[in-house]
Amino acid sequence: MRKQGLTREQDFKFFCAYLQTKQTLAPELSMNSQAMSALNPLTIGKVIDRIIATGRLTRSDQKLLHTLSRIQPSISHEENHKIQRLRDRLQMGLLKLI
Repeated sequence: MRKQGLTREQDFKFFCAYLQTKQTLAPELSMNSQAMSALNPLTIGKVIDRIIATGRLTRSDQKLLHTLSRIQPSISHEENHKIQRLRDRLQMGLLKLI
């Protein structure tokens, strides 16, 4: 659920800021999530690459990024850079929100 009064763009910018500050594994992350992370080749970086390549950000992309942020134990420097690129493209209007 989105906070009342926030647009989708503002909500996503807030989420990008959250991802950039995420450095360690959340204490509430279960062992099952850690195991899923090891087996799942899909990463935040790959999802962002696809979003930038298509120029479209769908609600399902946003949900997928939220899910991956909970599963993936930490964010690499490279992924942090990709998140910043995604945020910049959103601010410049180069991404279409679908």
